[in-house]
Amino acid sequence: MVIQTAKKQYPVIGYLEQDGQRDVFLCENIDRQSRCLLVRIKDQRLISAAVEFLYEQAANQAFTDFQDCFVNGEALALVFACPKGQELEEKLKGEYSSLNERLEIVKKTLERLILLDMPCFFACRSLEASNLFVTRSLDISFRYDLEGIENNRAYSMKDVQACFKETAKLVFKEELKKEVIPPMEVFLELLSQKEYSGYLELYRSFLFTEEQVLALSKQELEIPKTWLFRLWDRIKKWLKSLKRILVVGVLLAGLLYMLWTLDRLSKPAASAKVVNQIGTLKIWPPSQAGE
Repeated sequence: MVIQTAKKQYPVIGYLEQDGQRDVFLCENIDRQSRCLLVRIKDQRLISAAVEFLYEQAANQAFTDFQDCFVNGEALALVFACPKGQELEEKLKGEYSSLNERLEIVKKTLERLILLDMPCFFACRSLEASNLFVTRSLDISFRYDLEGIENNRAYSMKDVQACFKETAKLVFKEELKKEVIPPMEVFLELLSQKEYSGYLELYRSFLFTEEQVLALSKQELEIPKTWLFRLWDRIKKWLKSLKRILVVGVLLAGLLYMLWTLDRLSKPAASAKVVNQIGTLKIWPPSQAGE
């Protein structure tokens, strides 16, 4: 199957989603020699609500991830760059990432939003953990979905900040629980309290926060501030000490048992006690015949 315009062809590799509102295909973008996601919006209500906005974004030369927009029969077809790497949430679950690496992931995410001059609607959708992808070299890419596209003009920078805050909370989850990165906590509060003028101001605010976090000493990052984590640390230290005591106790018990066993083996065996009478019945020595 091939989906085509007057100038381009998109050979379909496979179906990713299909319902009454839209179809999503994995295709080849022959012009760019790469794979892409092609979304066909079939719902006429959604098309009417979003067509003007989508054509505007297709004309945005900075938004290179949005590669094409055209009418396909009665549907509106959109072509997006295919994400590369691993979903952010899966990456955080599957392998250890240092604090420096995670700061870099968040910073590069903001840089990507600036580079693409992404509208607030797409930024909010892209910052979902399931739509944000990270490669091994920490390059960032996005999977674009159209949930809420009918309200595309209603999204603001404040909405982007709320989505970005959830992403940051996920990335720095453990540190925030232990309360060991106060500068990040202040930054997250600012995301809720003020509205930035755009991605660049948000980026500068994050750079300042990153600088403060990196200035924290190793000891400050390792000592939890919350009483629960401090209690757990004490319990772990106590258990570690108890474990050593138990090991020593087991070894001593084994040594004492071995010495006791050797002592018993070194003593001569006690002579067997012979029973020759039970009550009035004499059983030994046997009675002589004729007695």
